Amino acid sequence: MKKPFFLLFLLFLFPLLSPLYFCSSLVQDKRILLGTNVEIKVITKDKRKAQEKIDLAFREMRRLERIFSAYDPKSELSWVNKNAFIRPVRVSKELFYVLKEVIRFAEISGGAFDPTINSEDRGVSYRDIVLDEKKRTVFFTKPGLRVDLGGCAKGYIVDCTAERLRDLGLRCFLINAGGDIKAEGKNWRVGIEDPLSRGRVLKVLKLKDKAIASSGNYLRPHILDPQTKKPVENDLLESSVISETCLKSDILATAVFVSGKGESLEWIKRIKGVRLIMVLREGEGERIVEWSEGNPVSFN
Repeated sequence: MKKPFFLLFLLFLFPLLSPLYFCSSLVQDKRILLGTNVEIKVITKDKRKAQEKIDLAFREMRRLERIFSAYDPKSELSWVNKNAFIRPVRVSKELFYVLKEVIRFAEISGGAFDPTINSEDRGVSYRDIVLDEKKRTVFFTKPGLRVDLGGCAKGYIVDCTAERLRDLGLRCFLINAGGDIKAEGKNWRVGIEDPLSRGRVLKVLKLKDKAIASSGNYLRPHILDPQTKKPVENDLLESSVISETCLKSDILATAVFVSGKGESLEWIKRIKGVRLIMVLREGEGERIVEWSEGNPVSFN
């Protein structure tokens, strides 16, 4: 399902710093990548080394962007879209993993997330993608199929960047890629903005070793229903999902938004380690609905 990088989040999430660790400093850097503003914040005792490690993390982001971009004709994904109907195409472990996760969650959500929605042939679906795990190949069973991972690649890239920072010895950091957020090492405060009133915070969350991503159509209808091929119309203003990875949160936030409140609360119960926050349209305002594993649905 296509969600252009610069419109992917549509729920403005921002970190609100709590007091820093004693004798530690905050190092932060922001760059334009993945079609959006990407910010990395690190709490460290060595600012110079931390900046060097942040530079390496941004380099990793650029490497992964060259794999997943649907708009770069030289990207690996573009090569797959061009050749996978002709013959099985062997792909990188990164691309294979994301495709496997996308298909897994597409099945669970009943097709609410479908990376083939922008295909030339409107009759194709994720079921027409064949993965061979042993050979690590991708094959399309129908012509005109085109995979667009704009709805989740950014989340995966955030996850990989977090892993890179951990490998470099950093333990306390926050990555914010246009609203796809990974927070590690401490309780980072993240605010969910009111979709009907820019600048007003609806809810403040504390995230530690978790990721959050969001989806919504309230600024401009662009998220399509894979069944109707039209912009989603339901009772949701937006949906946010908190989980252990940004990839998972990214996919599920879109799938929930497409499904709507009732249907999504049925299938999301089959997924472990997820917290769901939905903002519903109610009259001239909104209402927050929350659900997490083992807890009843709550209305605020």
